[in-house]
Amino acid sequence: MRRVFREILRRAPGPAVLVLGALLLAPFWAFPFFPSQDGPSHVENSWILLSLLTRRHPDLTAAYQLNLEPFPNWFSHASLTGLLTILGPAAAERVFLTACVLLLVGSFRHALAALRPGSANLWGLIVPFVNDSSLHLGYYNRAFAQVPFLLAVGFWIRRGGRLGVRGTACLAALLLWLYFCAAVGLVLAVLGLALLLTAVTVEEHLRAVPDRGRALRHRSVALATAALPALVLLARFSAREGSGVVGPGTGWRERLRALATLETLVSLDPREGWLSSALAAVLAVALATMIVSRVRKGDWGFQDGLLAVAAACTVGYFVAPAVAVAGHGPWGGSTHDRIGPYIWLVLLLWLGAQPLGKVPHRVLLASTIAIGVGLAGLRLPRYAELNEHLREYLSVAPWIPPGTTLLPLSFAHQGRSDDAQPLSHATWPFRHAASWLVVSREVVDADNYEAEVGFFPVAYRGGYDPYRLLGSSLDRMPSCVRIGRFNRLAPRPAEVILVWGARWADPGDPCADAVFQELETQYRRVFVSSPRGQAELYRRLVP
Repeated sequence: MRRVFREILRRAPGPAVLVLGALLLAPFWAFPFFPSQDGPSHVENSWILLSLLTRRHPDLTAAYQLNLEPFPNWFSHASLTGLLTILGPAAAERVFLTACVLLLVGSFRHALAALRPGSANLWGLIVPFVNDSSLHLGYYNRAFAQVPFLLAVGFWIRRGGRLGVRGTACLAALLLWLYFCAAVGLVLAVLGLALLLTAVTVEEHLRAVPDRGRALRHRSVALATAALPALVLLARFSAREGSGVVGPGTGWRERLRALATLETLVSLDPREGWLSSALAAVLAVALATMIVSRVRKGDWGFQDGLLAVAAACTVGYFVAPAVAVAGHGPWGGSTHDRIGPYIWLVLLLWLGAQPLGKVPHRVLLASTIAIGVGLAGLRLPRYAELNEHLREYLSVAPWIPPGTTLLPLSFAHQGRSDDAQPLSHATWPFRHAASWLVVSREVVDADNYEAEVGFFPVAYRGGYDPYRLLGSSLDRMPSCVRIGRFNRLAPRPAEVILVWGARWADPGDPCADAVFQELETQYRRVFVSSPRGQAELYRRLVP
């Protein structure tokens, strides 16, 4: 027993690791809400999904229906729905995000150990990338997709691609998990594993390994078999979903700037850009140094196929077009920003697997962790300020009758401080903040974008699609919202309208003027928040 206890203490994380872990998890546990952009909408729709499954709320059943198609966005909603059976909405989101962070660090460490056992202690390289813009934008499936990606790559490398029946089934399960997180991650994982298989084959050919032809056939069949279920689902989804290319997207110069400065790490504070650029420079120097060293030595291994994977991802990053999906709003968007994080993720794996000397090892790790801590330090005050404004936003809750239809209108998606400065640099924390009210007051949301497109588990019933009736996706500030048309044609009118940041509306804008005119003639203001008066609640006058 003493030996077991000593082993537990020996393997337990040290104080520095615990402090670093606390800092990474502080955004979720030190504040009432994690101020993401789309995160509240995911919690809302997971709650609606649970309500539809249990048939607890008739008002929701009349407005929504289940969409049980096997689309790629299922993972976060299924996870949150399960958590909501035992936890409240905010707590469920905290637990989900905590799992995302811890599993990302653990899966990165797992992949490093598979590449080279002594590299596992370089897991700190991932620290700055943990709370990146994907989390702050609320793209939870996209953020979580890196976990099965790393697990799949590490699993395949650890076994050298030689998979039996059980190993093939495990890899297939990981790739299915990845599909249900993000389709782009699945494509990159299969492409990456195929390139690693090619690297193994080339290495064995150069070393004249016996039975290399049979080994190639075995690895190829195992990889194809493992990838087939997920790829079939992806092909089915692509055929049914109806997306299409709408243009080349962002220009190559802008893409290069975003990639070279690690823009994916910039979320709330513009000063994060300085730290992300510094990190990109540190990693670029380390990568260039190691590549030159490997070229001089000429000692290449199949693990260096990760460089080919990164190169393939980079090509995809620069040629990926913009896409759109069916729906009234501007749903879809760019593809390259979904690929960009994987380029750095693969390069981090390759770099961490190199036999660095003791001093370079410490310098690289210390620099990376220090920048990660700096990014967290810049964001903490922003979390506090955003939560203060979110508290004011949600103070309207007692004035919203349960079971009504709520239409939230925002003129300040980023939030505004008292001196009119944006509270968030690259995200819109107040765009879907009303989703928390939907859960707490059990109302129907007239701004539920997930229910309009075909790749979320909840869909509007016929006649309940508010964006078509409103004539706007509500993303634009101010939106040309046709409130009167919505109230005439919708199955139920918008009994309650929440206006956020009306003082920041553009003076003389015809869309804003039309909204305020309809509020003045058809609604009565029943509540104004304090201390800033940024949240105003209106009740519809009975005709």
